[in-house]
Amino acid sequence: MQKEKLSLSNIAKDLKLSSNYPRNGKGEETGSYIPVLLILAFASWYYTRSVFLLIGILLIDGYLTLRYVMGNRDYWRKKKEIKDGITRGEIAISVEQFSHMARDSVYEPHRHGRNTHYTKEVRCVYFLSGGSWRVPSVVKHYRWSREYFLSSQGMENISLVGDEFYYVSLKGYPEIAYIYPCKFFELDESLKESASV
Repeated sequence: MQKEKLSLSNIAKDLKLSSNYPRNGKGEETGSYIPVLLILAFASWYYTRSVFLLIGILLIDGYLTLRYVMGNRDYWRKKKEIKDGITRGEIAISVEQFSHMARDSVYEPHRHGRNTHYTKEVRCVYFLSGGSWRVPSVVKHYRWSREYFLSSQGMENISLVGDEFYYVSLKGYPEIAYIYPCKFFELDESLKESASV
């Protein structure tokens, strides 16, 4: 079986998938009211021609916009740092041995429609070293690959205890990582100095 070369551009595509982490929840519901209040302000002004009503609604909208921006400032800054790190190729590569794959319930508040859920069921890959990798919610892994694109179930089916995987993580953000089966992929020459094999 011929192995496919693993390049930095391919890794960057995958790391972007795993960097879609949830917001911190601050101002999430506030952001949905901002456009509604703008429409309400101009509609009320159009029908009543009341400048005071327009200014009052715009002041409330301005306050909600400020609250939304302040609540999400750290989120946007971190998102930009992660994007820049991926673009610059600031990665660390190690080789891990597969142990098993399991479904775990994690505390991660999120909204689904109007309902808030506090836990989420996620799939995780565990390694013999004690480390783990949270599988991103995607239909296919390695979509850029011509031969070895896999579903999460397919990844579990091809993996045996002791199989080696390249574990690629973003420096400074260990939660942003991706794994690649060594039996299907080999590192490009430019990536070998990043690897601690």
